[in-house]
Amino acid sequence: MVQYIRDITFILTLVLFSCQPKQQVKNIDQNSDQLNFDTFYQQSKQVSIGFDERLKNANLAYHEAQKAPIDSLVIKALLEKTKLHSKLKQQDSAIYFSKVLLDLSIKSNDSGRIGNAYYKLGLYNDRRRQLDSAYIYYNESKKI
Repeated sequence: MVQYIRDITFILTLVLFSCQPKQQVKNIDQNSDQLNFDTFYQQSKQVSIGFDERLKNANLAYHEAQKAPIDSLVIKALLEKTKLHSKLKQQDSAIYFSKVLLDLSIKSNDSGRIGNAYYKLGLYNDRRRQLDSAYIYYNESKKI
């Protein structure tokens, strides 16, 4: 009888420690976030809809990308967001998100994206007639 109880206890212990349902749920959530990102991102690039609607989709893609642990998705969404803010003549927002893009690019040590972010900051400051700031950012972009 004692051997039977030990065997059952051992089997139950193995079963309890081998189950990991939380990890499976996390993977499903990440895949769902990726699908949502892809959907919103593709809609933000649709030239057949207005810039306001495209920006809403870019914002949703950006929020979905922030849920996923993949920085490249956030950078991709930020590139689209800055472009759309600029098209809508929202240069302050374009500059703000370009700075976020620059910070992420520096963090990931991607010189191409760093140069691109500096160029965007130069461009948007140029459009705001902040020529001294535009010059500084264009110069940084050239150095990179």
